[in-house]
Amino acid sequence: MKTFDGKKFPRDIGKLKGKKKISVIIPVKNEEKTIGKTVQILREKLLEKGLIDEIVVIDGNSQDRTREFAEKQGAKVYVDKNILPQIGNFSGKGNAIYKSYFVTTGDIMSFVDGDIFNFSEKFVTNTFIPIFLNEKTKYVKAFYTRPLLRGKKIKKGEGGRVTEILARPLLNTFFPCLCRIKQPLSGEYSITRQCFRKLSLASGYGVEISFLLEILLHFGPKAFAQVDCGMRIHKNQSLHSLGRMGFEVLQAFLHHSSKHGIISVREKFDEYYDAISGKKQKISQFFFPPVEKIAKRTEFILLRHGETNWNKELRIQSRNDIPLNQKGISEANKIAKKLKKEIITAIYTSC
Repeated sequence: MKTFDGKKFPRDIGKLKGKKKISVIIPVKNEEKTIGKTVQILREKLLEKGLIDEIVVIDGNSQDRTREFAEKQGAKVYVDKNILPQIGNFSGKGNAIYKSYFVTTGDIMSFVDGDIFNFSEKFVTNTFIPIFLNEKTKYVKAFYTRPLLRGKKIKKGEGGRVTEILARPLLNTFFPCLCRIKQPLSGEYSITRQCFRKLSLASGYGVEISFLLEILLHFGPKAFAQVDCGMRIHKNQSLHSLGRMGFEVLQAFLHHSSKHGIISVREKFDEYYDAISGKKQKISQFFFPPVEKIAKRTEFILLRHGETNWNKELRIQSRNDIPLNQKGISEANKIAKKLKKEIITAIYTSC
C-alpha cells in the first residue's frame, strides 16, 4: 500500500483532475460551530476555482443551525431521511454516507467530517490526488496526528482512542495486510464512484470498517493508499460515548469478517449495556446492499414548460423568452409538488 506525504503533491491539481468530476460530501449532525467555515473554505479554495464540482452536506436531522449555515456558504444540503426513504432510514453516520451516492454526481467521492476546528482544503485534495496518480488506486485514506481536546487544553497524541484500543488491534490480528493503515477510522477519504457502487456499508459508526473490509474483498490490498495530512483537531467525544461507538465498530468488523471467511460468528447481540444509566440500549446497525444492486437503471423525467400566451396562439417561440401565463404558472406549481420528493441528480435544459 502506497503512503504519501501531502506536502509533496503536485500543485497543478486542475491538470491532474482533467474532466473528472469530484463531489465533496460532509456527513453532519449538530455541527453549527464548524460547518459554515468548512464549507466556506471548500467553496473559496476549490469550488470557485473549478478544482471540485460540488459540495454536498448530508444532515442527520440536526437540531441546531447546521443546515442553515451550510446553505448560506453555498453547499447543497439534504436531510438523510429524505433521500430514498423507500430503502429505509437508519440513524448514523453510515446512513448519510451511503445515501450521499444518490444525490451526488462525482466520478470521485471525497468525504470529510464536519467537526474539524483546524480545517483546510488539504484534507480533501490530499485524498483525491493519489487516485489520479495511479489508476489501480480506488480508495485513499487520510492519517494525521490527533491531539485530545479538553476545554482549552490539548493533549498531544491522545486522540483516536477507539482506533488504538480496538480497530488497529483487530486489523493487525485478522487482516495483517491492512496493518499499515495508520488511521483506519479516519473520516477523511476519497473513493472512486465505481468502487463505491460495489460495497455493502454499515449504517452507523461501523461504516469506516465496512469500507476497508469490503474494498479488500472486492479489489484487494493494492486498491488502498493513505496520505499524511499533518494534524487534525476536532470535537472529541466523551469516553462514555466511545463505548457505544466501539460496539458499532466491533459489530461491523464481525459482520464483514465472516464474509471473508476469517471469523465464524454463530450469534451477535445488538444490546449494549450502559454502565452509567444501568440500562441496556438496542444498537442495531443495518448493512446496506451494494448500490449497484438497487440502482441498476437511470431514470429520465421529461418535462415541457407551462403554457404561454404564444402557445395558445400556436405561434413558434423558438429562442424568444416568453413568460408563462396564469395557466402555465399553475401547471409549473403542480409539477413542482409532484417532483418534491424525487431525488434528482442532474438537470438539463434547452436554451
